[in-house]
Amino acid sequence: MRGGHKAAPSSCPVNGLTGGRNAVQCVLILELGSQVSGIAGGGAVRVSMKADYALRAMLELASAQGRGPIQSSEVAARRGIPESYLEQLMTGLRRAGLVASARGPSGGHYLARHPSAITARDVVRAMEGPVVAIDSVDSKPAGEPESVVRELWLQVREAVEKVLGEATLEDLLARELVKSGWDTYHI
Repeated sequence: MRGGHKAAPSSCPVNGLTGGRNAVQCVLILELGSQVSGIAGGGAVRVSMKADYALRAMLELASAQGRGPIQSSEVAARRGIPESYLEQLMTGLRRAGLVASARGPSGGHYLARHPSAITARDVVRAMEGPVVAIDSVDSKPAGEPESVVRELWLQVREAVEKVLGEATLEDLLARELVKSGWDTYHI
């Protein structure tokens, strides 16, 4: 598959899940967990399929930047996203001002801004709202002193916001090209 997305393991070493969506979730847990803790599967960071699919779709649109609109069927096929679900995602991405669409036989979707001006945080927020919503952090009773646990959750939120905010579609696409071996041209 084009796009550099890792193949899902047959059985997830983190939670034992197998097949389809569960296997993809396992890959995300392994990839993100290793980034968080430095050990594969060492931290369970959960990413919704909605956010994952939206980011994959946005990367496909970024890869087509400057070549005109790309049809949903092409995005879906290249990135392994169910086409009916992709249409729902595109509606949310359009509402957020991240994607524009053109109608007609040569129509499709394209990025509303340059890939360097769209971050992973923009995409996740468009799909999910706040990147890290923690009830105990967001609803601290008035007059209560800061707890060390609440401070920790605030630090976690800030770290996630920072990482996602620093990752532009342009950066992610460049990383994807390096992983796929398309970063150099050989004669």
